[in-house]
Amino acid sequence: MPVPVFTFAAWSNTGKTTYLEKLIPLLKRAGLRVAVVKHDAHDFQLDQPGKDTWRFARAGADVVAIASGSRYAMMACRPVTLEEILRQTRDADLVLTEGFKQEHCPKIALYRAASGKGLAVPPEACFAIVSDTAMEAPCPVFPLDGYALRAADSAGACRERPVSLWVVGKLYAGQESRVSLAPGQAVRLMTGSMIPSGADCVLRQEDTDEGEDVVQIYQELRPYSNFCRRGEEYGAGGLLLPAGCVVDPTGAAVAAGAGFADLPVRRRLRAAVVSTGDEVQQPGRPLRPGKIYDSNTTYLSARLRQLGVDVVRRASVPDDLDRTVAELARCAGMADLILTTGGVSVGQDPSAGPVRESVFRGGSL
Repeated sequence: MPVPVFTFAAWSNTGKTTYLEKLIPLLKRAGLRVAVVKHDAHDFQLDQPGKDTWRFARAGADVVAIASGSRYAMMACRPVTLEEILRQTRDADLVLTEGFKQEHCPKIALYRAASGKGLAVPPEACFAIVSDTAMEAPCPVFPLDGYALRAADSAGACRERPVSLWVVGKLYAGQESRVSLAPGQAVRLMTGSMIPSGADCVLRQEDTDEGEDVVQIYQELRPYSNFCRRGEEYGAGGLLLPAGCVVDPTGAAVAAGAGFADLPVRRRLRAAVVSTGDEVQQPGRPLRPGKIYDSNTTYLSARLRQLGVDVVRRASVPDDLDRTVAELARCAGMADLILTTGGVSVGQDPSAGPVRESVFRGGSL
């Protein structure tokens, strides 16, 4: 695809269009050129029957375009794919699509609890989720902007009979709340901000007229709707990470989210891998007669790293007792574990005979 594409996926009446309408100006202020592609499940007609473009399409034209001094439109008179449409967006820095849930591009799902439906796409298929209620998901979840208020003040509110509240403050993420709500009041909240004292619910901005001094609300809420309590994620004495677990990126983020800059850890196990045998040759050069390439060292080293072990040395030695002992001694000085491969068959050391060979035969672990 010529430019990055993000699909906003949600059920009808969830607020996709409103959210995109608010997002596009923010992206434009960041200096991005934005293209939007709207998916319509039903057939639609841009031109009116009897107009020139309608007559051209009816006559059998494959593509009909119409242009004026300020804009133009191109209509393909046949089914088209998203990929074909995206070829027309080469001048954009970012493409946002509404719909197209089946396309293979990053999906941002919108969720509204009042819809009574779940996510339009599985959480594991989402790049991010925008939700009006807290949820656990394997991707970032962003709350919607809204207003903090008292649930009792929203009684009976609907679009036909909105309730008006005085807006007595505005809170941005990171600001400390110094406002205490009284009956009939609301506080404008930006994503990630505190909930002021006196408020027992949050109404998303899509269900208001987004008023600055006075806001009209269109939905009745129950106490503690869209409300995150302090200590909701973890409490004092709770277990964040069990002893002995691997500190992966998720674990590190959990610790950082609880304020821990450092964690007590054990260093990784250090291992050395040694192959033996006169017939063994390292890859990368033409194979000499009577030789085989050393694949064991490569496999064991890769598998150890996959298990979280640091491989501090890889070596290959011939069937020579002194050189084998010297290599093992060197590895013992730097590793916690030594894996050897080779010397497992009954036979004779070509340099020392059967007695000498039996000293180091069976050195594989």
